[in-house]
Amino acid sequence: TPRTTIRSRHHREHVAAKTFENTPLEDMLGEMAQYYNVKVVYNNASARKLRLFYEWNMADSVEQVVNVLNHFRHVNLQLNDRTIAVE
Repeated sequence: TPRTTIRSRHHREHVAAKTFENTPLEDMLGEMAQYYNVKVVYNNASARKLRLFYEWNMADSVEQVVNVLNHFRHVNLQLNDRTIAVE
């Protein structure tokens, strides 16, 4: 199950991170969409069930997260305005 951890880069700076372990892409993106206040549109229904292992640094921008997730095999995300399209 996903868990939230707090990691310290420096003694004064705390960055929240969440580890997704074998989590469906639909669940991951749903949570991220709420956090970043964006919508998710699925143009590829089978992509909803892709399971990923990913450590989400919540300090990263939505653009950075989309860029990193696009490095996963079978993941093709497009960010337009406030919508993530899953191709």
